[in-house]
Amino acid sequence: MSSSANNIVISPMNIYWRIESEAALDFTGLTGADVKGKYITLSSPTTDYYLWGDDSVEADPAPAGKTAIPFTVVGDSDSDTTLAAAAQAAIDAEGDFGASVSGKVVTYTAAAVGEVTDPADVDSGIVVTVCRRGKDVDLGLLEGDVEPSLAPANFQISAHQTGLTTLGLLNQGIETNEVTTVLQETGSSKLKEFYKIWGGAFTPGAGTEVFGVGTAVIGQNMLIEAARLEMQPVNSLSGDLSYNYTIMLALPVPESLTFSGENPRTLSVLWSGFPDLSKDSRVDSVLIGDPTQTGI
Repeated sequence: MSSSANNIVISPMNIYWRIESEAALDFTGLTGADVKGKYITLSSPTTDYYLWGDDSVEADPAPAGKTAIPFTVVGDSDSDTTLAAAAQAAIDAEGDFGASVSGKVVTYTAAAVGEVTDPADVDSGIVVTVCRRGKDVDLGLLEGDVEPSLAPANFQISAHQTGLTTLGLLNQGIETNEVTTVLQETGSSKLKEFYKIWGGAFTPGAGTEVFGVGTAVIGQNMLIEAARLEMQPVNSLSGDLSYNYTIMLALPVPESLTFSGENPRTLSVLWSGFPDLSKDSRVDSVLIGDPTQTGI
């Protein structure tokens, strides 16, 4: 009898919660006269930028500490679609971003994962919408096994003539897509990553920063805080991502923070998965393999 020992895998996981930031810029109703010499701020994980309307007449606003991304304004009568196309070309030419345009709206995505300062309009009238907040979190040392689970939602079709016999099974999507992790590294910065999305972080007066859970985010679409949960086997060869298990969008809920005089403090986090509809529909909920490839 042949041995199947080579098919047995022991696979501890490194887990990362990360995604590239994304935002939309809406030029609807604006003309060249509105945006020349005016600007918005935007950032990559490494550099703060400003996007401004350059008509070769108005002075560069040159806000301190920021790098310019000028977009061409030919004249005061430039239409909103013309301005959007010019802005898309300027942002896309900057190596820290990729940008696309649809009519009057430019959508840009950071080239690298990581947190960024939210983009903001200063004086241009461009409507700025944050679509995805960047993340780059290494969950660090974990306690216990990692067990991602899926539960599909199916609709069973039966008929009077066949009683309870199932004649068809229609897939209605994924009812639950989740995993629980128990973090052993629970310093302030790590706790902040998971608690602040359910409330916020701020510094009161001349005091020190606090963060926590509150009513500030009631009514907000929490999926702008979701990111890929990438589980990578520790024993994979360097650069081999073929055994990765990725929940394409995951949102953490801190379930319990355990204090003890005998054991390390731990944080149990329930990760709820959601589809990323910008990805290929065959893998937009869970992807097994290399998630970094283009075209996914």
